[in-house]
Amino acid sequence: MLGEVSMLMIWGKLSDIFGRKLCTVTSISLFTIFAGACGSSQSMTQLVPAGALSALAIVFYLPAKFPNHERDETSKGFGFTSLFSTNVFKRVDLLGAVILLVAIALLVAALEEAGQLYEWKSVFVIVLLTISGISWICFVFWERLVSLESQTAEPVFPWRLMTSRIWIGMILNAVFLGIPYFVTIFQLPQRFQVVDNTTALNAAFRLIPFTLLCPVGSIVSTVVAGKAKVPPIFLIMIGSGLQVVGFALLSTLTISDATPVSQYGFQVISGFGVGINLSTLLLITPYSISEPADKAVAVSSITQFRILGGVLGIAIATAAYKSNIISNLDKILTKEQRLLILESTLMIKTFDPEVQVQIRGVFAEGYNLQFRILVAFAAAQIPSSLLMWQEKQIVV
Repeated sequence: MLGEVSMLMIWGKLSDIFGRKLCTVTSISLFTIFAGACGSSQSMTQLVPAGALSALAIVFYLPAKFPNHERDETSKGFGFTSLFSTNVFKRVDLLGAVILLVAIALLVAALEEAGQLYEWKSVFVIVLLTISGISWICFVFWERLVSLESQTAEPVFPWRLMTSRIWIGMILNAVFLGIPYFVTIFQLPQRFQVVDNTTALNAAFRLIPFTLLCPVGSIVSTVVAGKAKVPPIFLIMIGSGLQVVGFALLSTLTISDATPVSQYGFQVISGFGVGINLSTLLLITPYSISEPADKAVAVSSITQFRILGGVLGIAIATAAYKSNIISNLDKILTKEQRLLILESTLMIKTFDPEVQVQIRGVFAEGYNLQFRILVAFAAAQIPSSLLMWQEKQIVV
């Protein structure tokens, strides 16, 4: 996830400067190289870095190839020859790119490690979050300086986007959408394994309704917005409402050896709502900016903030979940038994059947708490959408 979230916006701006062709070919070449490295890996130590770099390379491809309703004229003329132009290099906001990379990389690293290898109050996590926070502040001030005073360098994230009410609403929507999307994909299969006592493969099958309805929702929303000319802002609100209903229903699941059929319907509702907003936010991006040169940056920033929201959401949901189950497990188990279960939930099967039911009930409540948190973030997308409100709504 660090590979996906760290470079999207930066690469989007580079595709504006050096051209779509060069960035696309570079992305595909890097992906081919690192995918081959993944295939030849002999250990996890070799596989993980190669996998992260291959994911990073394919993410580079997205903002460079996103279809625009009008291709940016300033990008047409650039190709491989632009690489040797000194004037082109002067347009690169190198310091802004470095500051943004540091801010995102440290934030993601802190959120991924907190509660896993390190406690939230550990020096390691606090230092990473502090440096990341300072970097974000420096990035905002630097981008304002470059946007208003530089005659050559192009800001990584233009100040005109930072001060746009519509764009603030879109970014908040992307963050709040990424939280339920990624948390559901990561946590719901774990619930099936721990609470419903299924295998990993069966848990993956049980997630299909959610993952299938996400693209279905995306297709439907795109067709409705394009053919029926329904303003996308209304579709986003409908998608947010469906998410609230779906995740609220998922938060009511109880412990059972047989996964209740109703949960598949709950997944359909929430997945369809998530899918609507996934595509609609990207669909209206080219129509929501005043400068054609900002298209690649705008598209990449929506995707980047959605993934960043996912990282933040997983950290929040995991922290709340662990705090809840630890306090409840301590009521029925000794500290040593609780530590064994937290290290591996397979240890649940070593207890008496009556105790197993109690333990699974504790975990069920922990997962339900996570989905109640998702309800709040799904609901937060509605006021964020109101920031995008215009006197004349966007129609695609």
